[in-house]
Amino acid sequence: MSNRNRCKRAKLPLPCLAEELIIQILLRVPAKSLMQFKRVCKSWKTLISDTQFAREHVATSLTDPNTAFLRLVSSPTEWGRKMVSYSVNTNTNTVDPSTILKRRYYKWNGEWFHKIVGSCNGLLCLLDDVDCFTLWNPVTRITSSVFSTDEGYWVNIHFYGFGYDHVNHVYKLVVGVHVRNVNRTAQYVTKVYNFGANSWTVIQNIFPSYPSRVTGLGKFVSGTLNWFVNSGGRCMVLSFDLVNQTRSEIMLPSPTTTCGGNVWCPTLGVLGNFLYLCFYDPTEDHWAVWLMKECWSRWMVVPRVGSLLLSGRALAVCPFHVSQNGVVLFGSASRDLVVYNSNDGSFKYPKIKCYLGSVAFTYHESLVSPRCLNHF
Repeated sequence: MSNRNRCKRAKLPLPCLAEELIIQILLRVPAKSLMQFKRVCKSWKTLISDTQFAREHVATSLTDPNTAFLRLVSSPTEWGRKMVSYSVNTNTNTVDPSTILKRRYYKWNGEWFHKIVGSCNGLLCLLDDVDCFTLWNPVTRITSSVFSTDEGYWVNIHFYGFGYDHVNHVYKLVVGVHVRNVNRTAQYVTKVYNFGANSWTVIQNIFPSYPSRVTGLGKFVSGTLNWFVNSGGRCMVLSFDLVNQTRSEIMLPSPTTTCGGNVWCPTLGVLGNFLYLCFYDPTEDHWAVWLMKECWSRWMVVPRVGSLLLSGRALAVCPFHVSQNGVVLFGSASRDLVVYNSNDGSFKYPKIKCYLGSVAFTYHESLVSPRCLNHF
């Protein structure tokens, strides 16, 4: 959409060159600062509150590394009312430990305890301890309405994933539940919540062979949600296309097709626009990171030293962010942060006052309102 049309809808004066320049500058301002800029004048408040401006602000932050307002967020406990986040410096070609020390607390004022189960475009998807979901924007502090899976009897939620259908411009939540009805018969059901229509859809036989083995959090990348699955020792990635709502299987790299052999503590995640698989290889005594582009390729190996040693709890190592010059921010088995420079093999250990929770997320600060997703 042109600047002229955007400003017209936002009821701004027809733009002159200076006004167009202001809009381009505002698109590169962090969302938290834009909340303060609303106070400048009525026209700025109207523009910054506009849904189309929020969409373009997200697109700018995701595509321009100099304006990627990236933060790492986690809950110190799996279920809690407090979350902590750290800034990740993407304005330079290094991940500077001093920038990660800037901590920000978010206190959840809701009735129930929550855990984070997804992140997309600045929105966090939260699951409470009575199996209800809600969306929350930590910058604007706005939440969506609370909704459940609409299964009336005994329900166990096995897997979930939150992402964005970029073709239809709709946010979606995928949930796999194990339902026991009043007759005590059990079945696995996969449901998709459409935030545009605010309704659930049941997807039949989407994971027919191994529904109970698909567990935990799906990783969102390029319009798909992805789960790491160990099916009887055979490892794979199950991928769900949010646009077509279809399933596909992604085989692991050929040397790593069986779990427990040379695949220890595997983690699946996203670096940039690519899916990654990180695991400990005992035969080589290092952590290996593979990226899925057109096919799997080994991208990096990391020595097993310091906080990257295996712990008794066998918690996995998770890459969170990589800079343009190959400096990687890891979450370690001891729930610390580790900065690894792949160019010279050096390590740095940022001091953080609060340990990361068992699950941490990177997210881009945004102005997206969880209450206006049917217009996004």
